[in-house]
Amino acid sequence: MEQFHVLVRKLELNQNVCCSVTQTFSNILFFVACSRGMTWELLGEYDTELYADVVAWCPSDADSEVLVCGTYQLCESVGEDVGLRKGGLICLRRDVDGKGIRATARVEDVPGILHFTWNPSTCDQVLCTADAEGDVLLYRLNSKDGSDSFEKLTKSSAKVDGLALYVDATRDCKLVVSTSKGAVTTYDSLGGSLEETASFGAHEYEAWIAHWDVNSESIIYSGGDDCVLRCFDVRSSPKSASDAVATVKRAQGGVTAIATHPDYENLVLCGSYDEKMYIFDKRSWRREVDALSCDGGVWRIRWHPGRKDLIGIAAMHGGFCVVDVKSAECMKLVDRYSTHKSLAYGIDWRPSSKSDHFELATCSFYDHLLHNAESDSSQFAVGPELLGLVSTSGECVMGSPSPGQHQTSAASMKNWTEQDLEQALDALRQKTMSLTRASAHFGIPSTTLWQRAHRAG
Repeated sequence: MEQFHVLVRKLELNQNVCCSVTQTFSNILFFVACSRGMTWELLGEYDTELYADVVAWCPSDADSEVLVCGTYQLCESVGEDVGLRKGGLICLRRDVDGKGIRATARVEDVPGILHFTWNPSTCDQVLCTADAEGDVLLYRLNSKDGSDSFEKLTKSSAKVDGLALYVDATRDCKLVVSTSKGAVTTYDSLGGSLEETASFGAHEYEAWIAHWDVNSESIIYSGGDDCVLRCFDVRSSPKSASDAVATVKRAQGGVTAIATHPDYENLVLCGSYDEKMYIFDKRSWRREVDALSCDGGVWRIRWHPGRKDLIGIAAMHGGFCVVDVKSAECMKLVDRYSTHKSLAYGIDWRPSSKSDHFELATCSFYDHLLHNAESDSSQFAVGPELLGLVSTSGECVMGSPSPGQHQTSAASMKNWTEQDLEQALDALRQKTMSLTRASAHFGIPSTTLWQRAHRAG
C-alpha cells in the first residue's frame, strides 16, 4: 500500500493532470493495489528440508499431477561435512482434491542438483540432471497407480570439469551443459549412453546457462557471469568464445536465463543479475527490442504452455513474476506471486488441457519451500504499468515531467560506476553497511552487488 500512496501522490503533484482525472486514476490504483494480493490461491506447500532451486511438472500428461523438485546445499557449519555439497530429487503429487502436495519418491545423498530438465526426446519420464560434482545423469521416473520411483540409468552418465550448472535437451536426443569453468559441452544420448560431441570455453567466468534454440538444433545460446550472451552454431565446430556467431553485452550483470519459443522464430529472451529481462531479435543483436525491470535478478524464465504471450519468471529478491509479451515486441508486468520469503529460484507452469489455466509450481532457496499456487481468475491483475500511469521504474509518465524530473525506462543502462561498486564492496568488507543499505546508498541493484561480492569472496 505504501507504493500505492507514493504513486497517487506523484499523480496529484503533476500540474498537467486535473483534479477529477487524478481522482479517477487514484480510484483505479486503489482497486489495483487491493486486488494484486488476492490473485493467487496457495493450493499446497512442502518443506524440501534442503535448499530448493529447481522445479518442473512432469510433461507426460495434459493435466499433470506430478512434479519434481531439485535441492542443493553447501554445508558451511564447522564439522566433518563443512564444504560438502549435497542435495537430491523429490517427486511430489497433488492430492486428489488438488488442495495439497505430498512427496512420493526421492533420490537422496547425492551432490547438489543445480538444474534438471525433462528429456523431450523420449516417451518415458526421463530427467537429465546437472550436479555440483560435474556429473550429468539420467533418471527415469516410473509412475503407476499413484506411486512413483526413480530409476537411475547408470549407463547414461557423463562428467564435466567443474560444477555442472545447467542442462538443456532437444527432441533429437541432444544435451547441452554449462559449467562453473565457463565451458559449454554437448552430448548425444542415443543408445542409452551419453557421448560427448563438443566442448569449448564460452565465458571468462561461470557459464550460468546454455540453451538450445527450440527452432534450430544447430544453435546454442549461453550466458555467463562475464555479463555476456553468446550464440554458437555447432555446425561450425566452435572451439572457443571467439567462434561465437554473436556476442552481446547489454546486461550489467551475469546472464542467467535464456528462452526461445517455437512461435517466435527470431525472438530470444535473456535474463540477468542486473534485475532485467531483455528481448532480442536475432536478426539484429546490436540493441535489445525491449527490457523490463523485475526488481530482482532474473534466474529462470518459463513460457506458459497454452499462452504464448505469457511467461513466468523466478526473480530472486523480486519474487515470481508473470509477464505479458506483447507481439514479441514489448513486455508488461501483469502480476507477481510474492508469498515466498526467500530467493525465488524455481518456477514452472502446470500443463493443462485448458489454455487459460494458470497454475504454478514455485520454490525458494533459503527457506526450502515449494508452493503449488493457482490464479483465482483467468484475468491477471493489471498493474499500474499497464494503465500507462507509471513506467516500470515507478515514475509518473502522464503529462510533462516537473522541472528537474526525467522519465526512465526499463531499458535504461546502469547509473552507477565501477568506483561506486568498489566503495560498496569495501563497505561490505568492513561491515559498515548491510547489503540492502549499500545497494540503496550506491544505487546498485542488490542482486548485482551480491553477485560481485560473492565473486570477490
